[in-house]
Amino acid sequence: MSKKIIIIGNTVAADIIYGLLNSDDRYEVVCFSVDKEYITETEKLGLQVIPIEDLKEKYNPGEHSVMLDTTMSTKPERRFSIE
Repeated sequence: MSKKIIIIGNTVAADIIYGLLNSDDRYEVVCFSVDKEYITETEKLGLQVIPIEDLKEKYNPGEHSVMLDTTMSTKPERRFSIE
């Protein structure tokens, strides 16, 4: 069974992460997610873009993991968890 991944970010770094994970059968990328004010498209690479604020409602934290693109993970004031 593949591990379900949510990619946090909508930059080129997120595209690269998607490409790497999508080519590995151990992972299933289920969506992209960013803060509501940074959503510029509702779909990215064929997957839905979900506001971070709505993740808990749509995806079970016990069944999904998150991967931050590098632009998100370098912002010390921004911490994220769907737990």
